[in-house]
Amino acid sequence: MDKIFAKNIETKPDFAGEGVTRKVLSYTGELMICEVCLKKGAIVASHAHKNIQSTYVAEGKISFTLKDKTQVLEKGDTVISCANIPHSVEALEESVCIDVFSPMRDDFI
Repeated sequence: MDKIFAKNIETKPDFAGEGVTRKVLSYTGELMICEVCLKKGAIVASHAHKNIQSTYVAEGKISFTLKDKTQVLEKGDTVISCANIPHSVEALEESVCIDVFSPMRDDFI
């Protein structure tokens, strides 16, 4: 079932790791938008998935490692991770990121 409209205030966050919460906002089978909140020092361990992922840093500063390349990303910066490419994140400050997945992440529903 698709979720076309989402009110952020009405969407409950899910635990996504120590210091990390995720809100699954809108989605269809082809696309999913999530808000990820990271406390300073939080780490999203290296992982890979079949989905293309774009991350937009809405607030804060993160260190994003894509395969063997690391970049510090700040508010307004983006990165795209292609399918099956290992990537990880460390929050250098309290941060909010918007993750967009194509196709949607079935495991988040």
